[in-house]
Amino acid sequence: MINLSFNSAYQYTPDQKRVIKSLKKKYGKKFQKPFGKSKKMVWYDGQANVIAIKHEISKKVLWESRFRCTFCGKRLEGSSKPIDHFIPNSKYPQYSFHPLNLLSSCSYCNSDSKGEFDPIVTTHRKYTKIVFSIVHPIVDNVVNEFRYQPDGVNFDLPNCSAKAKKLIDLFNWTTLEHQLSRSEQQTIELFNPISDADLLTLVNQCATYRPKK
Repeated sequence: MINLSFNSAYQYTPDQKRVIKSLKKKYGKKFQKPFGKSKKMVWYDGQANVIAIKHEISKKVLWESRFRCTFCGKRLEGSSKPIDHFIPNSKYPQYSFHPLNLLSSCSYCNSDSKGEFDPIVTTHRKYTKIVFSIVHPIVDNVVNEFRYQPDGVNFDLPNCSAKAKKLIDLFNWTTLEHQLSRSEQQTIELFNPISDADLLTLVNQCATYRPKK
């Protein structure tokens, strides 16, 4: 799992904050009501200004993760939709645009495994005070949660935290397939790292929610 700082979270401009505030009025005071029969949540609003905000968010998120999945660390595929809501948007739409809730994710970690998993143990009005059952890559210090064997690939499970063990189990990361994937990723990052120039190109090409011209 990638360890991210609070600086990695997106910072909204005053104009963007006004757009988000208008969405509160449209979808309910706390983003808790589906919109009409289509059940569209606030994140999926199709307004051009909303799409533009999501596009800027996705560029920031992809850059900070260096085009890797925040969860498994795998380099992302250009065809995937790489933005995940750590707290699921379908269950907690009030966190749809919270900057700490938006992370880069591969299709496996976003859909096949994590899906609609609810990570909240105890809720709180302040995001950083929410108690999670799994490791959060920004709120928690990932380095303190996971322990590895000397090869740096296999987990030292007895010494991992309870939240790390929960996440490992959720993603089924102890399989041979995932062990090989982590080993391959280490080799890629060592011998074929992404330069800043290439990263910028990837981010601009693959950021989702590109506004229509």
